[in-house]
Amino acid sequence: MVDVFPEKAPRYIALTSVTASSFNMITSALASLLGPAFPDWRTTFALTGFIILIPLVFTCLSKIEKADQSLKAAQGFKGVFDALKKPNVIIVFFATGFASAMTMNYGSYVNSFFTEIFGAEKLGSSMVFVHSLCSVIGTSIFGMLKISEEVKIKYLAFASAFFLILESLMPSAVLAFIFGLFFSVLQATIFTLFTALMAKQDLENTGLMTSLVLIAHGAGSSLGAVAAGFMADMANLRGSYLLLSVCGLISGALLILLHILYKKRKTRSL
Repeated sequence: MVDVFPEKAPRYIALTSVTASSFNMITSALASLLGPAFPDWRTTFALTGFIILIPLVFTCLSKIEKADQSLKAAQGFKGVFDALKKPNVIIVFFATGFASAMTMNYGSYVNSFFTEIFGAEKLGSSMVFVHSLCSVIGTSIFGMLKISEEVKIKYLAFASAFFLILESLMPSAVLAFIFGLFFSVLQATIFTLFTALMAKQDLENTGLMTSLVLIAHGAGSSLGAVAAGFMADMANLRGSYLLLSVCGLISGALLILLHILYKKRKTRSL
């Protein structure tokens, strides 16, 4: 997406995310309805694998307009180490990790949060579905806005963390649910925007930049899950959500640092 559509990539990536999230919800509903029609889970898995082949075949056979030849992927560990020597790449890398710790672990704990803290098991189950729905809405709204990725992520990271803090501190399940809706909408497109932002840090090595943002995403999600689980054992899930919100605040702070770095570079170039 970034190679072929460097200027419109964030919007196209957001559209792809919206489509994927929408189909996830549709297929989950269909699986529940049609599950009894299949003899066992093996049949369901086999059918799923067959369906996955369809878009893969079309993707392999599709003709993509000639991309800029300068947009190439770096190869080998040397390219990785060279990229990580750049301050802007390091900042985006860690900002992605901290943001992913917050956004990717919310859904894993939301049902347990409502059940443990408020005893509202049904509301927690509803929040799992609503979180996915709001993610689709948020990606549709913020992914399509014609504002720089850096600015959008910065505000979305701070706003998401703010509403997560409010949700974790609320005395009632209803209020927590309401603030959870805001969080779900705001956090939806953060990783999508980070993918585009990282690619723009080095347009000559977009493949490498994409790999780095995926590494940061995976590492942040995993370490965030461990930290949240540890906090839940030490205190409770309110503490876990507060910890995840701190990760979001750190991500936003790193993007402020990136903005300062950009400003210094512009001043030097004048």
